[in-house]
Amino acid sequence: VPMCKGIGYNLTYMPNQFNHDTQDEAGLEVHQFWPLVEIQCSSDLRFFLCSMYTPICLEDYKKPLPPCRSVCERAKAGCAPLMRQYGFAWPDRHVRYESTGPALCTVVFLLVYFFGMASSIWWVILSLTWFLAAGMKWGNEAIAGYAQYFHLAAWLLPSVKSIAVLALSSVDGDPVAGICYVGNQSLENLRGFVLAPLLIYLAIGSMFLLAGFVSLFRIRSVIKQQGGPTKTHKLEKLMIRLGLFTVLYTVPAASVVACLFYEQHNRPRWEATHNCPCLRDQQPDQARRPDYAVFMLKYFMCLVVGITSGVWVWSGKTLESWR
Repeated sequence: VPMCKGIGYNLTYMPNQFNHDTQDEAGLEVHQFWPLVEIQCSSDLRFFLCSMYTPICLEDYKKPLPPCRSVCERAKAGCAPLMRQYGFAWPDRHVRYESTGPALCTVVFLLVYFFGMASSIWWVILSLTWFLAAGMKWGNEAIAGYAQYFHLAAWLLPSVKSIAVLALSSVDGDPVAGICYVGNQSLENLRGFVLAPLLIYLAIGSMFLLAGFVSLFRIRSVIKQQGGPTKTHKLEKLMIRLGLFTVLYTVPAASVVACLFYEQHNRPRWEATHNCPCLRDQQPDQARRPDYAVFMLKYFMCLVVGITSGVWVWSGKTLESWR
């Protein structure tokens, strides 16, 4: 294609997105825009047209590599007014149907997001039942009577949120972990579907735990006054175990929330300095890059919550209760 000689790359592939099987076919059509290139209404028009009709081909990348949206917008900003003067309109955008991607991506998202949110809700329920037992003096039978409502809340809320994410086509890819999740490309989705729910669950669960500990301390004081310090040994042992379990969950969960706050606060600055290198020179204090250790800490804390909780719960008493 003569117009694309010396454009900056020398490998292309056919057929292109216009179903041209050869470069000759693509050249005949792309040369219709040669007058616009000659007028130089936009410095990006030539590269934009060539990358559309003779797509960039990389040896180690097997998928199509279309031009960036910013290139298209700059070409349109420069040439669309001139085209309108002569009765031509800039082509409308093609019909694009939103999709969540391959089915495997959706499955990965559901496994990670649905069960991750469900685990957070189950922790809130655990804190609530412990508060009812320790603080409100509820018996096992009374708490068991609400079991169906606990299951309804623990499975319904994550289901509604997962369906909402899929309906809004908000599933995207995590560039660091390489998994399908939500909120990696949109701050609104990160705040609405990930950060806000986790923060709410952590706050509610911590509130119930704190109220339960206050009640246990009161019971311990009463027992000490009535029967001396020897009768509080079992209660103190229980308080230590529950306190340790609380730390094993709340510290990792709070760390994940803190990492998400760090990400949502700094991501606009990262994207701006990445897309516009000139900002790094003009505002060196704002040209900070993402801290890789923070992202690794987030993934580690997400996993360690399940590991520590599983090791804690997996005991002989748990097996006996199932029997």
